[in-house]
Amino acid sequence: MADNEYYHGTASYKAIQILYEGFRLKKYHSEHGSNGTFKQGIYLTKSLSSAKYFGSEYIFKCRLKKGASIVLLDKGYDKKIINYLKREFSKAILMGPVSKAIPRNKHLTRNELIHLLNYRFSKAYSGGPMNWNNWDDWYNSISSFRQQLQLHKYDGIGEANYLDGVVIFNPSFVEPIELFRAIGNQEKPSLQKLDNKKFIRQIVTEIREAIEDYDEIDIKQWEYIRSLQKRYCRENGLL
Repeated sequence: MADNEYYHGTASYKAIQILYEGFRLKKYHSEHGSNGTFKQGIYLTKSLSSAKYFGSEYIFKCRLKKGASIVLLDKGYDKKIINYLKREFSKAILMGPVSKAIPRNKHLTRNELIHLLNYRFSKAYSGGPMNWNNWDDWYNSISSFRQQLQLHKYDGIGEANYLDGVVIFNPSFVEPIELFRAIGNQEKPSLQKLDNKKFIRQIVTEIREAIEDYDEIDIKQWEYIRSLQKRYCRENGLL
């Protein structure tokens, strides 16, 4: 897999939307722009098993478009920088939203931001049992960190091989390449190429089953997906 290629797992009734429209963050697209560890965005991973875990059996191979700038977390940080930030902004910079610790007339440099992110990330995901207090602090602070990231023109954040992978803030940077079905067990799944014609034919049945099984799929969402299915079939000669 190339450096700019990732996996994205999704449900069958969402796959048809991505096939037709690409990735978007709007009404009826909440499931492939979810509120995960890094809050809302398009979640990608290098781990096929992670993609399968979050997306059941349908996996997109995706490509990040040229120009996307991502902070890849590795839990590595410089203690000198962390100590400097603690002196400069007090201990408040190490817990809670960073916006509350930084005065309006000051800001973090790119380097300071990356080291602080890795410090906070390492505390939330330290070895052994997860420290839930630190994880809650991380989750409740990520929106504030995202503001800082976007201020420095970053388009995403994450750890490519971690369970949640990376999140891309702007879906226009993510290009779906091909849709697969994940087969095999969760630990070591493999990819099976899908016949789009067969996939389109079975999608309505699966959506109907989903409507029966999941209360959150309402009639408006069904009508929206159904219209996409018809348009996709018509424009690809599948009717």
